[in-house]
Amino acid sequence: MSNMVYGNYYDKHSSRNPLTRFLMDGFRKNWLELFAEVKGWSPEWRILEVGCGDGQFLRWYTDSLKHEGMVVGLDPGLDVLAAGRGMTGLESMINGSIYELPFCDNEFEIVVVPEVFEHLENPGVGLDEVARVASRYVVASVPWEPTWRIANTLRGAYLGDLGNTPGHIQHFSRRGFISFMESRLSIRSVRTPFPWTQVIGEIKP
Repeated sequence: MSNMVYGNYYDKHSSRNPLTRFLMDGFRKNWLELFAEVKGWSPEWRILEVGCGDGQFLRWYTDSLKHEGMVVGLDPGLDVLAAGRGMTGLESMINGSIYELPFCDNEFEIVVVPEVFEHLENPGVGLDEVARVASRYVVASVPWEPTWRIANTLRGAYLGDLGNTPGHIQHFSRRGFISFMESRLSIRSVRTPFPWTQVIGEIKP
């Protein structure tokens, strides 16, 4: 698992491409709106991000949400974690697999899973593990398919794979991703910034 790549691995956050910047601004705006749906939010809640990549989202939670509690990032990519620790100054970035999260049941109030499930051969197993370690909420996003592949094709990317981004194994429609999340969570809110689907779900009693 240590060589798998998923999550925020490539540096789209600091891209100078105007279109990429516009799309990422929409992603971040809607992502923060999902957190606004949380009942009883406290800046001292513990946050886990699965697929943290180089940790840019981890720093963003601290800055944008005025978060003061524990923030932990997990990723299977050793190289990107090492680079992320140096860039963000965060030591709470650890190596691990979504299939076997090294945490206790209900250890984090919120578990965040941005752009990970589309990379997994067994997304249901990953969702089970995420729900196990979350005590309140799970926030997740995936590319909106088939729109994602169509957009890639129109810009001339990955034509040999019909626009499929390398590493994308699962292809979730909006309804399909919501149904997937509903298998373990009570859906609280959905955001649809082009070209993603973002969902916040509450742990079922």
